[in-house]
Amino acid sequence: MGEKIDGTIIDIETIGEFCEGFGVERYKQVRPITAGFLCDSTIEILYITGEAANDFRRLKNAVESKLVRVKRPFYAFNAEFEMGVLHWFLGRSVKFDRDLMLKTVTACGNQVWESKRVLVKCLGIQNFDDPFWDLGYKVPDSWQRYQATGDKKFLEDIVLHNRACLLKEHAILNTRKRWREIQHDQMGDDS
Repeated sequence: MGEKIDGTIIDIETIGEFCEGFGVERYKQVRPITAGFLCDSTIEILYITGEAANDFRRLKNAVESKLVRVKRPFYAFNAEFEMGVLHWFLGRSVKFDRDLMLKTVTACGNQVWESKRVLVKCLGIQNFDDPFWDLGYKVPDSWQRYQATGDKKFLEDIVLHNRACLLKEHAILNTRKRWREIQHDQMGDDS
């Protein structure tokens, strides 16, 4: 896996729709179906198998329990997404410390947020058996297919994608050893 990191990388896979607006409000209708943690060279992925209130309640309790046991700093690629989704899901703010997504300059000289898929390719990071090849938008479709058919292959693909995201983010961190410190007022949340 490479060098051990100081802290925890967190990556979630979700279903639901983005809302209009900015900051935490955008994530009001987005719900996690997996929550992956990479800490001390160990990966743990929490997931649900259904959409009943009890399924989400169990995942919520498991995520809450895990968050108090893992080490800081918390890392994510596009931490605003994880913070926004977890804010609504847990009913409280979860502060991440470092974002692995940085701004980059295009060939035209414009500053844009980098794409994990492009960054992974540019840094020569392997795919880690990601069935979606960094295309997270495939998760909801796979989830719907799993719910419709009960075929566990669709759920396994989501879990494998979550695992691959954690490993890619770990490789990004180890390869470039840079991140962006998160300013907590950027989510429209003072806590």
